[in-house]
Amino acid sequence: MVKKAVHSIAERDVSVLQAFGVRMEFTRGDMLKVCPKFITSLAGFSPKQTTTINKDSVLQAARQAYAREYDEETTETADFGSYEVKGNKVEFEVFNPEDRAYDKVTVTVGADGNATGASVEFIGK
Repeated sequence: MVKKAVHSIAERDVSVLQAFGVRMEFTRGDMLKVCPKFITSLAGFSPKQTTTINKDSVLQAARQAYAREYDEETTETADFGSYEVKGNKVEFEVFNPEDRAYDKVTVTVGADGNATGASVEFIGK
């Protein structure tokens, strides 16, 4: 049973495990560094086996999520210039010139490199 769970976690870019009342987040790289010592069938995997991110899909999802929060004009003038890739997530720091405010738009990326979801969080003015 443990072997199946470890294989399942190793197949995903980011996984969450709840044990003993604690929520732990593991990345594919974490699992592949630690677990081959215990489960030899994982030894052939590489932590670098990540997909190429489809930037068009990610930017489109970010803009759609932003449009759900704000009107069309605000979305058109928003600056999605800077972003950071964190595991299977892409985070945009978006400047809204109308309100002179910053938002963080987080886009989750699937195994195929396409966006699977997005959320917007207000950062501040």
